[in-house]
Amino acid sequence: MTRALLLLCALAACKPRSQRHLHTGDSEADFAAQLKTTLGRDLVFDEAKHQLTGSNEVISTTNLYHEWQQTPEADRPAALQKIAAGFQQTVDTKLDLATVKPRLRPAVRAVNYFDAQNLAAQEAKLGSAAKPHTVAHVMLGDSAAIGIAIDSPDAMAIATDQDLAEWKLTADQALAIATENLRATGAHLEQLEPGVWGATAHDSYDASRLLLVDEIKKLGLPGGAVALIPNRETLLLAGAKDGKGLLAMAARADAVVNDPRPIHTIALCLGDAGWKECVPDVTPAVKQKFNELAVQGRLSIYGDDHDAYQERLGDDIFVAHLSGLQKKTGEALTYATWTKTVPTMLPKADLVAFVVLEGPEGSEKGHMLGLAPWGRVMQVCGAHLQDTGRLPAYWATGDWFPGDAELAKLALTKAP
Repeated sequence: MTRALLLLCALAACKPRSQRHLHTGDSEADFAAQLKTTLGRDLVFDEAKHQLTGSNEVISTTNLYHEWQQTPEADRPAALQKIAAGFQQTVDTKLDLATVKPRLRPAVRAVNYFDAQNLAAQEAKLGSAAKPHTVAHVMLGDSAAIGIAIDSPDAMAIATDQDLAEWKLTADQALAIATENLRATGAHLEQLEPGVWGATAHDSYDASRLLLVDEIKKLGLPGGAVALIPNRETLLLAGAKDGKGLLAMAARADAVVNDPRPIHTIALCLGDAGWKECVPDVTPAVKQKFNELAVQGRLSIYGDDHDAYQERLGDDIFVAHLSGLQKKTGEALTYATWTKTVPTMLPKADLVAFVVLEGPEGSEKGHMLGLAPWGRVMQVCGAHLQDTGRLPAYWATGDWFPGDAELAKLALTKAP
């Protein structure tokens, strides 16, 4: 089996050390230069894009640099060697199922990590003539997904569609194997404070322990389990009917929101069909806080790739920003704008603002006709929109814009 080096390097995730002592001084460019030297490969650092690039590989440096900064200075040379070890896999490494089966682990990531169009754009930029790879995954709500990691002592690689095809496994079958392997390493669920539990293995798979449902159910959390996975190293759990526990869990998520390797801050509730995105509402304070966390999570996911997506599409198509607003009641919401005569990529938002341009060409000003909730927009306009298949989701409007009849059905309002 031949694995694309681009995917190995771009998607491999060196395991972070557990130390959290921040050291400053060395810049990201300095770190990139040291990593380049340690790898011994002809790479160029693009400071604006936070990437080391070569003829057939891309290494994103942001998370690696932040984790290296948090390593005690005396341990940094060894840490750099471990980071480099994660990128030393060769193009022709053969990984048959018998070899990798005990090493498979579930890897929870933000959904944009798995976007096939992003991966294809990376490969095209590097001049790859091969068919673009996709990363095998199973969705976890709308905002995260679970990939299949191939674990090793110093690093992990994420399995591609080609890997699963050669192993003759579906994504669900591979995930079942990976989850059982993780279960064998232990759930490591501990009470962090009254009403709040967390995974404490610190092995790069704590967020993935969300999948150890039987162990989580044994905790007996009141009302069922609610989870937050703000980053790959953090799984927080509380009971859906425990207001104090939920607010304490939210505070812990806030405290790590800027840590490396983020996933999202959207709550997940455990039901008969598994985990689904939710907003716990046992008290008004809980509902408001978790709604804010959900908005924050969605803004982050869409914001991470917005500029790169716009750059790829050029000036003829507008990639609408997902933005946040607050109602007079204090409720946080997301919205996106859809402007007449402007072909738009529309993100999924709580509200859509419909806009028309007024004034002479070149100096137009936008006039908002009003707002409509997402569900109503899809009911009235959905037949005219094209799902782009992107992760996170966008819908292409093309040149179409609702006419008077559709606008009447939308029942636009000026205030949310």
